[in-house]
Amino acid sequence: LSRLWQWVIMERIDKMLTPLFTVIVPTFDHGDLIQFSLRSILRQTLQDFEIFVIGDGITAEGRECVNAFAQKDSRIHLFEFPKDSRHGEIYRHEVLTGSAHGQLVCYVGDDDLLLPDHLQCMAECLHEHDFAHPLAIFINTENQLGVAEGHLGLDASRRRLLAAEPFNFISL
Repeated sequence: LSRLWQWVIMERIDKMLTPLFTVIVPTFDHGDLIQFSLRSILRQTLQDFEIFVIGDGITAEGRECVNAFAQKDSRIHLFEFPKDSRHGEIYRHEVLTGSAHGQLVCYVGDDDLLLPDHLQCMAECLHEHDFAHPLAIFINTENQLGVAEGHLGLDASRRRLLAAEPFNFISL
């Protein structure tokens, strides 16, 4: 084969081996609650992803839970770090820049659930746009739906982010 065709073939193989998404799931002290988050990711209609669990001082219970999932699915990887003084942001950056293979990144909290078509919807949106931010909703103990504080689609959240006082919460 000519060098050009060798290059074309290698590029095609690389794209086939590269997942579309790297899904990062930071965790600290929610123990085996992370199993619900992982299940919601694994049940996506679009299955072209790798999952990176970022253990920011992860508990033994959380570690056991993630390792049990990783033994069943090779797309799941646990990265363990000592507890950071903040929320492990530095670890997320380190793992994403050093280990991620996905073309797109999706952030899921260890106590969050994704609807089954979340990654498919995000892929379609990100095909046309550089950034996407889904509406984060919650169900409280009275079974009422609400919109999570910090959503960028809400004017009050945008004003709060632009205000001078520190604000360290954005639902992703």
